[in-house]
Amino acid sequence: MSFDLNIKSAAEIEADSLQTLRAGAALTRREFCLALATASVLQPEDAIAAAKGEWPSVMGGFLSFLDPDQSTDAQIEWAATGSIDRLHPFVLSLASWVGLSDQQLDDLFGIAVSVADDFADDEH
Repeated sequence: MSFDLNIKSAAEIEADSLQTLRAGAALTRREFCLALATASVLQPEDAIAAAKGEWPSVMGGFLSFLDPDQSTDAQIEWAATGSIDRLHPFVLSLASWVGLSDQQLDDLFGIAVSVADDFADDEH
């Protein structure tokens, strides 16, 4: 008889948990724009425009980073969306372009997890 024990380290469990949280993380456009303004990623006037579905002027350079079809798609998707997903390729590209780390992006989406801390809490 053979057993295949897949025992994960605390770090692997934490990484899996973080990926699960990221996969399910979404904000409304309003929440996302408020988070960007609070984090000083967008100035208030750009955050207001973005909340209305307009493309923030400060991010015009991002559009030139894309090919014309991608630029059009990004602007239409932004104008039409009501929900922003943490792992959407557009969000990941934009975050990289403005210099946000994964942790900063997680913070914007309200993701803060430490599985090791969760285990410690469960033991009490």
